[in-house]
Amino acid sequence: MFGTKCLPVCALAFSMTIAATAGHAVTVTEADVGEFSSNWAAPTVLGDGVTSVSGTGAGNEYDILLLTGLASGAQTLSFSFEGPSGADYSYSAGGSIRYSETPFRWGWDGQDGGSFATTYYDLTDSLEIVLGDAFGGVLYLALYFTHGQDLAYTFSSSASVDAIDPAPVPLPAAGLLLGGALALFGAAAARRRRR
Repeated sequence: MFGTKCLPVCALAFSMTIAATAGHAVTVTEADVGEFSSNWAAPTVLGDGVTSVSGTGAGNEYDILLLTGLASGAQTLSFSFEGPSGADYSYSAGGSIRYSETPFRWGWDGQDGGSFATTYYDLTDSLEIVLGDAFGGVLYLALYFTHGQDLAYTFSSSASVDAIDPAPVPLPAAGLLLGGALALFGAAAARRRRR
């Protein structure tokens, strides 16, 4: 009896918490905001709450980004690359990634994050950049597309949304949960007294 009466109140409080947390995850796509900067001295700035980024590149095009709202501490940036479906046998595309916690001082500055390549025979590739415990939450990121054309990419952080932009549990949900629990305990106590 206790479990069935608690179910609606508990479910309501849980759904309000999920909605509040999920509202802070942000995916930025190049298609939505326009071409990302190709200038190492003036990167495209992506602020708090950005958890995933998608864009496109081709030979001798660069996407230079500044992520200012990542969580501090250890995490992994996961990159995936995908060539166009229907590419002919001569298709290939690729490049490399550079990153830094301080502004780039010139093109191709920063640490080597790895290389990526796709071909007609394998239209996908992926790589990861592991950021250590001392990472401060600000990252300069450069995707250098050195050859080919039509290569889509997506990257995201392994850090949780709560760590990037914590969302408090709304007071009405907490009040409903507490009030419902107290009412159920009171009803159970009254029922025991009647017996």
